[in-house]
Amino acid sequence: TAADKCRYDAWVEVPVDFVPNKTTSIATLPGGRYAVAKFTGSVPDIGLAWTELLRDWLPASGMQCDGRPCYEFYPVDASYDAATGVFSCDLCLPVRAA
Repeated sequence: TAADKCRYDAWVEVPVDFVPNKTTSIATLPGGRYAVAKFTGSVPDIGLAWTELLRDWLPASGMQCDGRPCYEFYPVDASYDAATGVFSCDLCLPVRAA
């Protein structure tokens, strides 16, 4: 995908009474079934982790992607090592039965 066609959305949980300004908006992450893979590595590694999840795990799982967004979840207790760049998160892939 050409760089000018790529986009990145960052989502954070906000209180119910949060009022967005001109640079923010409110959206709800759709619920449903997600395959979740634990990831620990560096920025160069995470692309390969997504590729393996989609290329290797998904076809063998009997599941298929649906139209909801894939996302990376960084819980409050996620790790990050500034010296090595190694971090942890969950790779979340929306799935449904094939």
